[in-house]
Amino acid sequence: MMSRTAIVLFLVSLYLPIQYAAAEKLKVRAGSWMSDGNFFSEINSKLFTHLLYAEAYVNTSPFEVEIFPSDEPEFVTFSKKVKEKNPSVKTLLSIWGEAEYALMMRNPSSISSFIRSAQNISRRHGFDGVDLYWDYPKTKADKEHMESLFQEWRKYIHANDSELILTATVPYSPDWPHHDKHVSFYPIRSMARYLDWVHLVPFHYLFDQRINVSAAHSAFYDPTSYCSTAYGISNWIRGGLMPSKIVMGLPFSGYAWNLPDPKNNNLGVQTGKVQIYRALGMMTYKEIRGIIPLCGGKTRYSDTHKIYHFSCGSTWIGFDDVKTIKIKVSYAKEHKLLGYVAWRVSYDDNGLLSRAGRFS
Repeated sequence: MMSRTAIVLFLVSLYLPIQYAAAEKLKVRAGSWMSDGNFFSEINSKLFTHLLYAEAYVNTSPFEVEIFPSDEPEFVTFSKKVKEKNPSVKTLLSIWGEAEYALMMRNPSSISSFIRSAQNISRRHGFDGVDLYWDYPKTKADKEHMESLFQEWRKYIHANDSELILTATVPYSPDWPHHDKHVSFYPIRSMARYLDWVHLVPFHYLFDQRINVSAAHSAFYDPTSYCSTAYGISNWIRGGLMPSKIVMGLPFSGYAWNLPDPKNNNLGVQTGKVQIYRALGMMTYKEIRGIIPLCGGKTRYSDTHKIYHFSCGSTWIGFDDVKTIKIKVSYAKEHKLLGYVAWRVSYDDNGLLSRAGRFS
């Protein structure tokens, strides 16, 4: 008969592989990178399966992908450097455009030029895939053109580069910015068919340009509106995007408002003009961590919205911390999503949120 100690050791040996397997359920643990004055050598690429480099852009003639000259030195070595730390990490080049895409779609030869140049520039510099960032199609024609682009791109990949990863980055919900669940600005079923997966932008659900109350700009739940991560994911799925194609965004940033009355500093109070720390009031997690001790060191947690917030004089700041990142990653696992993307890795503070996601 086995001793009690032997039984305990046996059970532990069974438990550990189960825990490890659970941690590996998410196939995509991605991070989006934009330098913002930082250096990508700071990235711990071992914490990620995929890293997106932002951003490339599309010129308007002959509609080819280009890199800003100031980004060129960093861009050409990005894939090589992050793979030195983690040879298995995959890198994707994120290509941003809006008006350029709309112009490009009017001419089939322009679409072909764009697709070829995107493949050439990404492969030439060691990238494993391409990500298309288009805020949202503004018209029915744009929506149809986007569908054609994804179809042609997939056809090109099948014929010329079958290993190239093809993804898109889109708002947290397909009805953004109008929040009408019966309206989608995206060809969702074609996205499910032609894309490897889709990254959901995890913030700016609510911000000062739309409302004048302190709000959870990256709320996980929001019982009073459609503006939440959980709503957005369910809306994409309702429209035809399978959970196995969804990569949920994790915000490594917060948002700041001005308070007319510093004593009235709860979530959802009337506010004034936004406090500009960054564009649109956005602050990085690292900036927020640096400010908290200067503001008394106390934060509050909204169990309803799954966010943290605090006030500093007349400024109110809402943000995600380690606990909320873990909650969102657990949700992704429970709902069998493909994974998550940290937005952005450079906003983190010594890898605190990156590690919270990886080991949740």
